[in-house]
Amino acid sequence: MLKKLSLIHIILTLLLISEVNTLKSQIYSPVMGKCSINFPEKYVNTEKVSEDGMNTAFAKAKKEDQVFVFKCVEHRDAIKTKDPKNFLEISALGLAKAMEGTQTKKETFKYKNYEGLETFVTVSSKKVYIFYRVLLVGNIQYQFFVITPSNTKTTEINNFFDSFKLL
Repeated sequence: MLKKLSLIHIILTLLLISEVNTLKSQIYSPVMGKCSINFPEKYVNTEKVSEDGMNTAFAKAKKEDQVFVFKCVEHRDAIKTKDPKNFLEISALGLAKAMEGTQTKKETFKYKNYEGLETFVTVSSKKVYIFYRVLLVGNIQYQFFVITPSNTKTTEINNFFDSFKLL
């Protein structure tokens, strides 16, 4: 009888642990961006329309000493006439400048038929690093990045990046 109760206890504990891990992971799917991304922790988000009519969705989550961020912006039609690769470069450099950091690596990545840009930014003054991805699909710009005290791209960062999906 005791062995049976112990076995039941172990099974219930494993189910509970599995359930807790599932709850920690949070899918964010903004209406305007027609996409989803999986945060490793509960996130806070805002979605708004600016005075000039531009839609923006923003979400972030903090896990231990890392901050996971996702943002999508629906730009006006004028963006379609610009060179998408140049736009991605400007976006990445803009983030580095806004964070007072230095872009030290950059490479392209593929998502479906789209080419995005991934960069690595060092912010020496704050002793943090930023792993940043930007993708332009039509007139929607998707940005997802992680601010971390480590210069190592972890499995968790890769999972966050790889969880992005267009719906």
